[in-house]
Amino acid sequence: MRRLVLGLFLISSAALADHEPPDYSFAAKRGSLPSTNYVTFPPSSTPKLFATNIDSDDYIKTRLDDVLMGEPRVALSALAISKGAIVYEKYLRDSADNLYPSWSMAKSLTSLTAGYALCDSKINSLDDKSEQYSESLRGTPWGAAKVKDLLMMASGAPIDGLNTAEGDYTYQSRGLVHSVSRNIYTLKQSFKLVSGGKERAAPGERFAYNNLDTEAIAAVISGATKQPFHEYFQQRVWAQINPEHPALWLLDKDKNAIASVYFFASMRDYGKVAQHIVDIYKGRTGNDCLRNYLKEATTPRNNSGGRIWYGYQFWIYGTKGDVFAMWGHQGQEILINPEKEKILVLTAYNSSIRNKYRDPKNLVPWLRAD
Repeated sequence: MRRLVLGLFLISSAALADHEPPDYSFAAKRGSLPSTNYVTFPPSSTPKLFATNIDSDDYIKTRLDDVLMGEPRVALSALAISKGAIVYEKYLRDSADNLYPSWSMAKSLTSLTAGYALCDSKINSLDDKSEQYSESLRGTPWGAAKVKDLLMMASGAPIDGLNTAEGDYTYQSRGLVHSVSRNIYTLKQSFKLVSGGKERAAPGERFAYNNLDTEAIAAVISGATKQPFHEYFQQRVWAQINPEHPALWLLDKDKNAIASVYFFASMRDYGKVAQHIVDIYKGRTGNDCLRNYLKEATTPRNNSGGRIWYGYQFWIYGTKGDVFAMWGHQGQEILINPEKEKILVLTAYNSSIRNKYRDPKNLVPWLRAD
């Protein structure tokens, strides 16, 4: 990549952190979402429960108490898992069955689903052009890009209208994905609306973080598997984790999941997704193809400034690739060190919480410690 568009902290406190109000973090559980157009994933009839060893780790207890109590206005909950057991769990404004919005953590879920599609031989190669799989991408910059380019946020699609200073919200001036969630536009219409814009680049040349690259990945998966993206996700990812609680994903008017954002799940089930990734790394589930895909997905590829890198829809801490993350713009994070088998799940409703995640007493040393 020769040109980068984006700074280190794409998700600043001004980055549309309040485009949904604080109570949106509880709307899915309460049945008060502004859209009724969504799909629900049921819990497992035999959910796999984590072992618990609460407060057995004084270091992470002290750090997470500091995070939650230091930002009580915006912090919501925290969960720490070590070697398959919950060692810390706390909720400030609700309980363990609340369904928290993922925001852009959904991008990493979409990447994991793409890995399954590749390893199920539905996608032949990440070097294939995306339009090979999806009619809705034909004639667009996303269709001309390779699947790998989409995974790296390097479609080359126009960036005029893209909020490059604040990042997470694609084409802010048009509010496209927010409008899709309100059933104003479909995702297919969104691709067409942006395609004719200015400041295009060759596929693979420019890293420009945006939602529509992820939506294009979901379109590829849907075309490759010949079923809606959310159905394939449920079969190949969600069912694998034996979820404890229901989850849901908002749909557009065409009944396509809004794959870059708008997924809702409980803290423990987010933890199970992370544990599933650890188990794939450790060879307990999945296969060599899936394990190799995840290693590729979490390999540092594009530097966002400083110590933060980007892979295939995952954020990576440093060049070693040992700690990587799923990020949401309101302060949601799932941090994973598969080798140490350590996981942190954090939710908030304002990205100012990241000042506590990354202060001198930050959380990453725990993830790397034995």
